[in-house]
Amino acid sequence: MREYMPQNFVARIFVFCGDAVGNLKIAGVNILLLFLLHRVERYAPNGPFAFAAGTVASILVIGWTVGIFVRLRAARLPMLGFYFLLLAFGAGVEYYNFGYHGLINPWLVLIGSLFALHLVGSGLLEKHPLLQAAFSTIFAAAAGFWVFAVFCYNLYFGVPISSQVSAAVLGTTLFEAREFIADNFDYPIGVVLLGYTLIVLALNFAQYRVNRPHVGVSTISAIAIVALVQLACFHKPAGLYAATIGYAFTYFKQLRALHAIERARQDAVPSISARKLAKGETYVLVIGESQARGHMSLYGYERKTTPWMDDQVCSENWARFTHSYSNYVQTVPALSLALTAANQYNGKNYIASPSILDVARSAGFRTYWLSNQQGLGTYDNPITAIANTADVYVKINHRVDGGSLSDFPDIELVSRLRDLKRQINPDENNLIVLHLMGSHQDYCRRFPSNFSRFSDTPNSAHAGTAGWFDWFADTASARRKKTDCYDDSVAFTDLVLSQIFSEAKQLSGFRAFVYLPDHAEGIDEGRAHDPQMFTFEMTHIPLIVWLSDAFTKASAGRTAALRNHRDAVWTNDLLYELILGLTGIEAEDYDPRYDLSSERYSLDWDSALTQHGAKKVEADPTRLATSQRSSVSSCQQTVSR
Repeated sequence: MREYMPQNFVARIFVFCGDAVGNLKIAGVNILLLFLLHRVERYAPNGPFAFAAGTVASILVIGWTVGIFVRLRAARLPMLGFYFLLLAFGAGVEYYNFGYHGLINPWLVLIGSLFALHLVGSGLLEKHPLLQAAFSTIFAAAAGFWVFAVFCYNLYFGVPISSQVSAAVLGTTLFEAREFIADNFDYPIGVVLLGYTLIVLALNFAQYRVNRPHVGVSTISAIAIVALVQLACFHKPAGLYAATIGYAFTYFKQLRALHAIERARQDAVPSISARKLAKGETYVLVIGESQARGHMSLYGYERKTTPWMDDQVCSENWARFTHSYSNYVQTVPALSLALTAANQYNGKNYIASPSILDVARSAGFRTYWLSNQQGLGTYDNPITAIANTADVYVKINHRVDGGSLSDFPDIELVSRLRDLKRQINPDENNLIVLHLMGSHQDYCRRFPSNFSRFSDTPNSAHAGTAGWFDWFADTASARRKKTDCYDDSVAFTDLVLSQIFSEAKQLSGFRAFVYLPDHAEGIDEGRAHDPQMFTFEMTHIPLIVWLSDAFTKASAGRTAALRNHRDAVWTNDLLYELILGLTGIEAEDYDPRYDLSSERYSLDWDSALTQHGAKKVEADPTRLATSQRSSVSSCQQTVSR
C-alpha cells in the first residue's frame, strides 16, 4: 500500500485543484490571497518578504492552471491542448529572443487570461454552435498570431526582435507593409503559417465535434475573475510581450497624449507675426542632456573631458559663459520654457506660448529637428509637440516611455545630419536643432564601449547582475565608477559636438552655433537631478556660442554684447530670446531685456531665478568659486571687451 500513497496524494491534489476552479468561494479566497501577495511585493519590493510573496503567488498561479486542466479536460480538451501548445511555443520564442529571465509566470498568466476570455466568449455563444465555432477559431488564430509573426521574423532574419521593429511596423504605411511582405515572404514562412492555420482549424474542429458536457456559469465566472486578478497583479510583461503588444499599447497611449498636447498648443498659441530680412543663413542649436559644467575641463575641471571645446574657446569666434543656469532640474519643465516665449520672469505659460520653431517658420525659416531622445512618453511628449512642428523631424530613438534607453549613441546624429545636408537649401534661411541623449543616466550607456577614457571597465550596458547591483550601491567605489562613466559621457559629447560642428561648417551661410544642455547633474553628491534633493550643482550648465566672421562683421553690436556678457548670470529659459537675437528674427513678443546678445540685457544676480521661480540663483553658495574656477581653463579668451 505504501508505494501507491504518493500517487493517491498527487491525485487528491489534482482533484482538489479541479474542484477549487468550480467553487466561487475558493476562487474568492484565491483572489484575496493574490491581492495581499501583490501588496507585499509592491510595498516591500526587495528582501525575503517579496521573494516569499512571489513564490507563493507562483504556486497559486500554477495550482490554478492545473485546476483548470483537471476541471475542463473532458469538456474543453482540444481548446486546452491549443493553449498548452501556445504556452510552450511562446515560451520557446521568448527564450530565443530575450533569454530565460521572467519566462514562466508571465506566460502562464498571459495564456491563462487569453484562455479565460476564449472560455467566456464560447460560453456566451453556447446556444449558437456555428457562431461559437467561428468565434473560437478566429479568437484562437488571433491569440497566437503575434507569437508566430515573431517566430517568422526570427526564422527569416536570424536575429532576435526588438522594439525598433515594432516602431517600424507601427510607423509604416499600408503600401510599405505590402511591399515588405512581398519582398520577404518565402517558402519556410509559408509552411509555418500553413502549419499554424491547420493546427487552429484541427483543434477547433475536434473541440466542436466531441460530445462535450456543459460548463457551468460558476466555473466560467471563477476562471475569468481569477484570470483578471492574476493579469492585473502579477503579469510582469516579459521581453517578447513588452517589445510587441506592450509596445503597441504604450505607443498609441502616448500618441494620444501627444496629440492632446499638440491640439492644446494649436488652440492656445496666438497667431505669430515674425520676419527676417536677410536670406541664405543657417543656424545650429544643439541641446545636451544632464551636463554639468563642473565636470568639463572647459570650466576648469581637472580631467580633460572637453578637449575639443577647450581648443575652440581660444578662438575669438567662440564665447564661453561662466554663470549659466538651468531654469529647472528636469528635462520637460526646463525645455518647456527654454524652447518657448514663456520664462520665469514674464508670467507666460508653455501651452499658450510660441516656440522657437513656430517663430522661425513664421519668419520664413526652414526648420529641422534631429533627436536621440525618446519621441513618445510621459517625459517626452511636451517637447515632441514642439519638435513635430519642424519641417523635417528625424528621430533615431524609437523607444516609448522607456526612461533613459536609446537605440544608438549620439554619434549617429552626425551621420543623419550628413545625410540631411543635401536637403538644405543654401538660398533659404535654416534653423537646425539637434537634441542629444548626452549624459543621461545610466551614464555608462551613453558612449560606445571602446570609447572609455576614465572608466576602468567597458560600457556597463552589457554588464552582469553583480555590476547592476554595484551601480546602485552607495559606496565610495560605486560612486567613483559613476563619476568615471559620467566623465566619459561628457567626453563623448565633446566628440559628438566636434563632428556636428565640422558638418555644419560645410553648410553655405553657416552663421552661428549654440550649445547648452537642458539641466546639469548632481554627480558629486550622487543625487542625479532629483528636484526633491535639489542642489545648485544640478543647475550649473555650460553655454557656448560660436559666431562666424560674416556674423561678427554684419552684427558687430550683438557680437560685442555677447562678449561683454560672458560673465553675466543667465538662465536657460531665456534661450528663446537668445535665438531670436542671433537669428535676427523680428517678433512681437521678443524682449531684449532677456536677450544675452542685446546691449539691453538686464538679468542680474538679484533677479535671476531657478526651479521655476522657487529659488533665487543668488543663493548659490558656489557662485564665487565658480567664477574663479572657470577663469582657469585650457586657455584664456584673448578678445578684449
